[in-house]
Order: sequence, then C-alpha cells, then structure tokens
Amino acid sequence: MTLEHALEETGVGVLVIGPSTRLSDGARIFAAMSEALLERFVSGEGATLTIEQRAYAAMLLDYASAHAGVGALELTPIDVEYVVLYAFPRQVACDPSRAHDILIGVRALVAFLERDGGMVTVGRCGKLLDGDAAVARLERRLADRLLWGPAKRKLMSDHAVAS
Repeated sequence: MTLEHALEETGVGVLVIGPSTRLSDGARIFAAMSEALLERFVSGEGATLTIEQRAYAAMLLDYASAHAGVGALELTPIDVEYVVLYAFPRQVACDPSRAHDILIGVRALVAFLERDGGMVTVGRCGKLLDGDAAVARLERRLADRLLWGPAKRKLMSDHAVAS
C-alpha cells in the first residue's frame, strides 16, 4: 500500500509536509495507514484466525507504533522481535500457553504485510516466528515475572487471587 492509497482509503486527504505540519499529523497518518492495512488483513486472510489471534496481530502494529515509533509499512525484523519478545511479555496479560496464538496472529500479519504491503524486509522474521522453538521461547518470556511491567504484574496477581 502506498502512502497515497492509504490517505485516499482513510479519508485523511493530501499530506503536505511543511513548516506548519505538526507531529500529530504524522501520527494520525501512520495510524490511518496501519488501520487501513489491518482492515484489509482482517477482511482477507485474517478472517480465518480466531478473534484472539487477530487481536495479537493488531497489538503488533499498536506496540510497534507506541514503542518503536514505526508504522505498519516501516516494520523491520528488529521491530517485530522487540514487540514480540520484549513488549508483549512486559505488557500482555495472558497465560504463557497463549504464545502459540500470539505467533499465529503475528505470522499471518507479517506474511500479509510482506505480500500485500510490499514489506520485503518483514519477511526475514522467519527464524524469530517459526517453529516450536519460537513458541517455547515466547512462552518462557511471557511466564518470566522479571519481565512483567507494573500493570501486568498487578493484573496477573489479581487473576491468581481470583482463581
């Protein structure tokens, strides 16, 4: 998807970069592009995924924007690795057994971005995302309490008390 296509599809309009362009304009455009790509993904091949798997795919884009400052069309294997192995274990409050579903959603979105979004570099994420070793690695990281952020720590402790 080109910038022009994303702007047209989302109704943001024509982007003119100049002295009056605000940072929030760029953030809105990145969000609009990511949202447009995500909508195409969910209505296409993402439709076969579970709701949770689609949510994890969406989280990849949200966390990449929030933590790495990149939009869907700028993702690199390093960004994907950071989100999956560092941001998810810190912030996603889920049972470690969900690692398989997380990777299914992320793999599907990465394949979509590579094919339909023209993101050739994202396709180099294979070693990170594929196979039982990747699932086991993510499970270990999701379970590692030392990696949990304060909000996740609170949610997980409340969940343990309620169980």
